[in-house]
Amino acid sequence: MRTLRLLAASSLLSGVVVLVPVAGPVTAHAVAPTVENVPLPTAAPTPAPSPGGTPTEGPAPTSSATPSARPSATPEDAGAPSTSADDGHAHSSVAPSTPAGPQEQSILTRDSSNLDVVGVAFPDEALATEATVEVRTRTGGTWNDWVEADIDGHGPDGGTQEARRAKVATEPVGVTGSDEVQVRVRAPHDVDLSKATVTLVDAGDSNADATIGQQPLGAAHAAGLAPSMITRAQWGADESLRGCGPDYNTHINGAVVHHTVNANTYSSSEAAGLVRGIYAYHTRSNGWCDIGYNFLVDRFGRLYEGRFGGAGRNVQGAQTGGFNSQTVGIASIGTHASSVAGATTPSSTVLTTVADVIAWKAWLNGWDPRTSSSFTAGTGADKFSPGTKITRPRVSGHQDFSLTSCPGNLYEALLPSLRTRVATRYQAYLASAATSVAAAAGDEVYGRPVTSSFALSGKGFGHGRGMSQYGAYGAALKGLSTESILAFYYPKTTLVSTVGNPTLRVWLSVAGSSSTSVRSTSTLKMTWNGKTAVVYGKNSDGSVRDRWRLVPDSTGVALQWYEKGAWHNTATWRRMTGTVQLADATAGKVRVVLPSGEERAYRRTVATTRNGSGTLTTNVLSLNYYLQSVVPSEMPASWSAAALRSQAVAARTYALYQKGHRPSGSLYDVCDSTSCQVFKGLNGYTSSGAVIPFENSATTAAVAATSGRAVYYGGAPALTEFSSANGGYTVASSLAYQVSVKDPYDNVPSGSPSQWTTNLSVASVERAFPSVGTLTALRITGRNGISSWGGRIESVTVEGLAGSSTVSGDSFRSKLGLRSTWWTVTSAPAVSAASFPKDLSGDGRGDLLAVDTSRRLQLLSGNGSGGFSSSPVAAEWEKVSLIANVGSWDGDSRHDVVERDGGTLYYHAGDGASGFFPRQKISSGWEGVDWVGGTGDMDQDGHTDFLARQVNGQLKIYRGDGKGGVVGTKLIGTGFGAYRDLVTPGDVTGDGLPDVVAIRASDDAMLLFAAAPSGDGRLSSPVVVSDSVAGFTDLLGPGDVTGDGRNDMVGRRASGALTVLEGNGSGGFAALSPDVAGTSTWGTWTRWAS
Repeated sequence: MRTLRLLAASSLLSGVVVLVPVAGPVTAHAVAPTVENVPLPTAAPTPAPSPGGTPTEGPAPTSSATPSARPSATPEDAGAPSTSADDGHAHSSVAPSTPAGPQEQSILTRDSSNLDVVGVAFPDEALATEATVEVRTRTGGTWNDWVEADIDGHGPDGGTQEARRAKVATEPVGVTGSDEVQVRVRAPHDVDLSKATVTLVDAGDSNADATIGQQPLGAAHAAGLAPSMITRAQWGADESLRGCGPDYNTHINGAVVHHTVNANTYSSSEAAGLVRGIYAYHTRSNGWCDIGYNFLVDRFGRLYEGRFGGAGRNVQGAQTGGFNSQTVGIASIGTHASSVAGATTPSSTVLTTVADVIAWKAWLNGWDPRTSSSFTAGTGADKFSPGTKITRPRVSGHQDFSLTSCPGNLYEALLPSLRTRVATRYQAYLASAATSVAAAAGDEVYGRPVTSSFALSGKGFGHGRGMSQYGAYGAALKGLSTESILAFYYPKTTLVSTVGNPTLRVWLSVAGSSSTSVRSTSTLKMTWNGKTAVVYGKNSDGSVRDRWRLVPDSTGVALQWYEKGAWHNTATWRRMTGTVQLADATAGKVRVVLPSGEERAYRRTVATTRNGSGTLTTNVLSLNYYLQSVVPSEMPASWSAAALRSQAVAARTYALYQKGHRPSGSLYDVCDSTSCQVFKGLNGYTSSGAVIPFENSATTAAVAATSGRAVYYGGAPALTEFSSANGGYTVASSLAYQVSVKDPYDNVPSGSPSQWTTNLSVASVERAFPSVGTLTALRITGRNGISSWGGRIESVTVEGLAGSSTVSGDSFRSKLGLRSTWWTVTSAPAVSAASFPKDLSGDGRGDLLAVDTSRRLQLLSGNGSGGFSSSPVAAEWEKVSLIANVGSWDGDSRHDVVERDGGTLYYHAGDGASGFFPRQKISSGWEGVDWVGGTGDMDQDGHTDFLARQVNGQLKIYRGDGKGGVVGTKLIGTGFGAYRDLVTPGDVTGDGLPDVVAIRASDDAMLLFAAAPSGDGRLSSPVVVSDSVAGFTDLLGPGDVTGDGRNDMVGRRASGALTVLEGNGSGGFAALSPDVAGTSTWGTWTRWAS
């Protein structure tokens, strides 16, 4: 183990710290792997095997075995596991292990002393189907048996961003610790193997690998009672390898166990390298976003955080194709199939760790691991057709869902025992939860972002029910007919051809409700109550009266004309009740002047009816004329004929449905806006009078080609809703023909809004929900459970400092102008434990606080090189005591401040720019506390905590809930009344855990209480780091103030001068000289805090 120097100072004289080396763990760091893709050598005919043997090339093995057969596909749920004797990972039914006919083989031999993982990648499924891949290793002078490497069938669920990136490759084969490796690929002689490549992964070396398990284990920012685990940072994950994601599931129903199919002889220090190797292979050879598993367990029983995104959240993995959105995957690092040489049964230690993490996920998601659950196969499943519902134990093996015998027969046999262990641990979690307030299972909460906006990723445009317009176009591009398109989007309906071309009354909402205004022609006629008049005349100066309107009068409507800047009533046409019609039989259209000044021509008749105190304007025309405007308004006329015809039939049916469901006495049949279908009329006009056509020859042809055709259900027009794009899944309703099915066509056309991104500004949310005041979080309180992210949002709670507001997903979408209700926040999540440096100004540098002689709170902003500049940030703080920067107390990544006023403790949410929001009460009863210090996440539960010392000398952790509250306390020490000052400088020893520094009152010695390796907030025995710091009246712990990435302290002298004590990252400090300027200004300030 490499030795770090934990600095123990014996004196602090003239700014010099005397160092005493103390052994400590090596700090983990990201390790960049080396991934090499090597073309296969030229293939040669496969030699005939010797009796009982298999063809070889190069050094002869001491023994050989014929690759085992794969399990056959099971088209339906047979309820029984595969019985194939293989390596435990036959993930697909492609590539028989002994292809028929003349064979060729290519063998690559490489030195593997620096390799961790190998595999083979193929350009397409067709080549992979023909090939058989086998791997063997040599250790010392002995070659091991050939092991067949199947096409990796873990994989992402279909239709996801990750699935579109995925490549065809074998599963990764671990070769850590071997001297040489051979990769053999066999196929029929007419198959070109030169297009296949061998992937060789060197996971890299890290000195920290040898100390994994000795250093404190993290909780991966998980909620509540997270089991200890080796975090991604600790096993050296190179986060630059991640290419997309993470995606989150609102809820999961079960856990799936796997094995990774590598030798079980790796050492403790080689385990992290194996995890890195699998991670590199999954991202660089399989093309996945990240490592496929959510968690991994090595043979020593150590738990590793797998896929990025937060161990406490339901991160969607790529571990059980077609079921990833419903399960969590835990892999045992090793081989548990008895057919493979060296296979072992999972040890009791491994099973205990697996049980612990499954029980935790069960507790978070609220299900009893002793029960079974229903699972629905999605796209990407290979054992069941998409949509098939199966029932499985909530704790199952991979083979229960996929064409594989993973996790191996030796592991599969222990599943009953594993379920018992999980149940026992689950009950322990329930008992612990009774006294612990942890994050609610499935909570999807997005705190106020660090920037001014939430970054969103979304799917679909519109409500998603019925036909996707982009999907209809995509289906047409794929060769589907109009009839097939309609049948797909409106299942269980019938396409009829008998509806004819009836008359329709279209409410022209764009005409407003105060009048109906038109341009006159010499042939424009008005009809009312059997009377007809030509709406045409001349003014006294001989000019034509070309503007007329119908307006409400005392009992009906009156006809007026416009002359010399004013409207004038006609002598006769007044108090007209009922419907008044305007039509020009010669022109076949009426030119309407809209309130905006825009003018449009409408076919046939424009009618006006008194409606309350206003008017309601309609366009009365045939259904086909109506559709000639609707179809090009709803769908680009350049799209294919099958798509346009599908739109015409859907629009015709929708209009008929609306007409049939209008209440008796209604003044119209359908409206002209997106609330119904967009109808603009025949044409518009430019300011110069040029015609703007609203109809198109292509769409008019589609209307004519489908004339009389409509979609019926139960003998009547169906509600044929449609929207721009559904995001890949149609949305179900109570109607039998509106069901949720995967849509393979929605994302086919270029430019489809099937997927989108946008920024949602905090300001826009606060404007839309003014009652909540300052926004603190968006809480997704309901989704429909379909596909990625848990599906479309059904309810949202907007939380703020003044209150909260819960609305439907549709209402939120409407208020904020979002494309759909299917979205998630992709902004980097607020990490509330990142409390250092204690930065209140938002510039990433450590700051200080003090109260000046004018009773103002002053912020001393660090300049990054050891200096500070002050500015007032709040007034009237003379009664406030126990001020402390507690980091991101409410989980929004902005630093907050707590203060005691009397016996009540409050926190002020910071705005990230040196300001604070109004204070919020934490609790009362703080009279007996004489010191408070912000620490960051002391107990590694993912939330910021703070320390408080009571007057009796007890030191307690006050555990934060990430929302501005306290969930409980934990006593970590007594006798701390012997210290005149306590400091929380963060991690000063390099182990990633927050430490505490104290100044002993009896002799002014400075002592370091390093965090205990347990990582649960306890402190180790103190070490004296300076015999005396009597020159300082206060010590402060703002974090890094010098810009070197290591946490520092600041000492304040009686004169007011500040001295930086620069930390070296290993527990030691050196006083910088000269002191920071400002003695005269800061000498009288009080209540110094950091």
